[in-house]
Amino acid sequence: MKFIFDHSLAPNLSEILAILEGPAGHTIEHLRRFYPQDTEDAVWLPRLAQDSPDVVIVTADPRIARSPQERAAWLQSGLTAFFFKSFADLSRWEQAWRVVKWWPSIVERAQAARRGTGFMVSVNGRIDQAR
Repeated sequence: MKFIFDHSLAPNLSEILAILEGPAGHTIEHLRRFYPQDTEDAVWLPRLAQDSPDVVIVTADPRIARSPQERAAWLQSGLTAFFFKSFADLSRWEQAWRVVKWWPSIVERAQAARRGTGFMVSVNGRIDQAR
């Protein structure tokens, strides 16, 4: 599977996980490789879906799932997404250990999910389907 971390997450997080996955593991990249920081969600979501329809996005921006314009762009993209809630308030060290701890569960859920499914990940690591 291929995972893309968006601009709401530090590129270092995706790099750490890519190293831990190793060459035989899942592909993990940061959105900055494809789109500048100021690219709006409503722009990059459909483009990314067109270029890589099976990619899974990981974001600390749950407003993508709530804001009408961004939600519409995400749902139309058909991309599976994991939304980290209250994540931006954590220190980078807290973010790093939590993502590493949660990663196996995120991968498991992503593999079992129907394309286009969204998941909310609480700050404690609970993963619920987004509504």
